[in-house]
Order: sequence, then C-alpha cells, then structure tokens
Amino acid sequence: MKKILKQILFLSLMVSVFASCKKDENQTLYQGAAKPVALTASNYSDPTILNSSKTSAEVLTLDWNNPEYKFNTGASSYDVVYLIQVDTVGSNFTNPRKQEIAVPANLTKTFKSGEFNDILVSGSKLKLKEGIPHEVEVRIKATLGNNAAPVYSNAFSFVVTPHEDLNKPRLWITGSGTGSNWTNSPPDSQEFTYLGDRKFQIEIDFQPGGQYKFLSKRGAWQPQWGGCEPTGGSISENPGGGSDPKEINTPDEAGKYRITVDLDAKTCTIVKI
Repeated sequence: MKKILKQILFLSLMVSVFASCKKDENQTLYQGAAKPVALTASNYSDPTILNSSKTSAEVLTLDWNNPEYKFNTGASSYDVVYLIQVDTVGSNFTNPRKQEIAVPANLTKTFKSGEFNDILVSGSKLKLKEGIPHEVEVRIKATLGNNAAPVYSNAFSFVVTPHEDLNKPRLWITGSGTGSNWTNSPPDSQEFTYLGDRKFQIEIDFQPGGQYKFLSKRGAWQPQWGGCEPTGGSISENPGGGSDPKEINTPDEAGKYRITVDLDAKTCTIVKI
C-alpha cells in the first residue's frame, strides 16, 4: 500500500513539474525596442508667431516611427501609447510643468495655431507669457500599456511666440473711485492682468471717498464682485439674478495701490505701493 502511495505521489509531482515547465515556455517576455523613436518636424517656421486671428492655420507637423517593441514571441502585438511632450528648452523634460498630449497611434500629428497656443498658455501647466518669444522643445514618449517600457525620441526645438489666451478669465475694475466712474464697459486700462488659476492683479491710483467693484464680463453688470474692506479681505459674487455685493471703499490715503484678486479663494488684497 505504501509503495502504491509513493508511486501516486511521484506521478503527481511529475505532472506538476511538467505543467510548470509548459507554463514557463508560454510566458511572453519583453526583449526591448528594436530602435528608438525617430522624430522629424515639418510645416513650421523658426521663429513661429502664433496669430489669434488665424487659429485654424497649421503651424507644426510631427512624424515619428514605431519603436518596434520586441518580445520572445516576436514583434509586439500590444498597443503602443504615444505622448507628445512639450517643454521649455533647458530643463531636459524634467520640468513638472511640461505638457503631455496623448495622440492616436498613427505616427503623425499636425498642430493648428489655436491648438498649439492652448498648449503653451491656455489651461497650460507651462503658463508661458503671451506676446514674447520662447524657445520650446518637443519629443515623443512611447510606452506599452500603462506607462511600461518607455522609449523617447530625439528632441526638436524652435522659437515660438504665443498670442493672448482667448479663453482665459478676465476681470475689470469699475466705480466712482476709478477713472471711468461707474460703467459696465470699463476701458482697457482698467483690466486686471491675469496671473493664472483665476488670480488677477492691477495697479491703480486711488483717492479717498470713492467706491468700486469688479466685473468679469465686459458690457454686463454680472458676474459682479465686491464686499471687501478698503484694506482687502473676503469678497462675494453675484453671478447673475441675485443681490449685488456692496461697494468697496477706496483707502483713506491717496496713492497708487496694487489689488490682487483670487476668485477661487474669494479674497482681495489691497496694498499701497
């Protein structure tokens, strides 16, 4: 009986070893990429000046090759994921603010002016300043699946000047304490500078005894912001259809002041400069 049990145990062990070997034989093992991703650029000028009136104009075409990932079973049958990385020259793509744009696996991408401008300024982590030239560089990052086995192309660099962000939030100051007096269409000189992340800043001369508010849509009284003290503090909003916030009084001392408004935090800072 013991002999029979030993034979059964031996046969079971052999079956297990054989199955394990077959399993190892069927494993798919990554063996590297046959060659790096090669990037070429065309349909561009250096320097490139992006034009807000020609947002549909083509300004840059990128072409690259499949990195030909290899496995022990042969060429890759997995989907390759491509990202176009855009950064300013000098950081070697280590800048945490670099932009990454996912593209279909068709090995080419043509950017239109408005699209590329958005990458540089509108909602962009790069937040490049408008109207001045910047040296940027572009490369391709290829991966398998969820960021596995990354392969990078050569980098291509050129000088580009972005135009004004047509989609950015805007803010104006209006009231008896300003040069325009009360109007829902204040002049350009009373528009805040947009700092990004719905933060704004303006420098303005104040005289005691005036009042003012902020408007985020030129030609309309709402959305309207106000309600803080002459030295700053919390502000409130009437987005439309509700009660308007109270006016903000100008400071007791005449002079030039810097006003910083954060619409997300709903705060206003007023400092004499």
